[in-house]
Amino acid sequence: ADEGSGNNPSFCVSGSTDGTVRLWDYNSCKALDQYNISDEIEGDEGSKQHGEVEGGGAVNDVTLHRSGSLVAVSRHDSNTLEILEIDVSSEPAAFKEMQRIECKAPILSVAFLSDDTLCAVTKEPSYVLQFRREKGAGTDASTFVACSESSSSICQLAACAGKAANICMPTTLFDSKESYQNPLIKSEDKTEERHKNPHGVTASNRKQTAKEADARYKKKKRCKKWEDKAAEEMEE
Repeated sequence: ADEGSGNNPSFCVSGSTDGTVRLWDYNSCKALDQYNISDEIEGDEGSKQHGEVEGGGAVNDVTLHRSGSLVAVSRHDSNTLEILEIDVSSEPAAFKEMQRIECKAPILSVAFLSDDTLCAVTKEPSYVLQFRREKGAGTDASTFVACSESSSSICQLAACAGKAANICMPTTLFDSKESYQNPLIKSEDKTEERHKNPHGVTASNRKQTAKEADARYKKKKRCKKWEDKAAEEMEE
């Protein structure tokens, strides 16, 4: 879930594995509206818009613009980035589909970096995509346009680092730990093998060994003391 933190912090959005995105009133904790790719969404001119998202279904990630007016959604194993508007003129506030962007790889996570910039984490080879909000000529309507890799330092760094380290991203955030190993985290299996004792020595064994070594040292020290005393007596 995500909540607005700017001009309109009264909204909260959440995503579910049933594919539903819900809009909540942050103060009353009441659901105001819900949206799903299988729903028919009423357009600006009263017509019904209907569509399907490739691989769509369970929501991977959902993020709310700090103004509380836009929502970005990514879904399980889907290359489609969905952007929704929150219509505050209606009572109660409701979702309205704004734009769908087809990407080259499944989207794992999304976030608004600023008022006009949206960032998405994807599978290789891009790893990170950046979108900038632009207004159309002679109209107040705006859309998000993909930035080229050469014009985005974030995309360049992510692509270079990913290729250099040969990082293989999960297809979805729903991948289990068994099927995906994070290349930036040391393998737990290797850690266990590194600390495994090949001789089967336990903590109790080590304690007993140390105790025996200490007894031998004290005995040797006593013998040395007796020898020194005997030598002194012979000299007298």
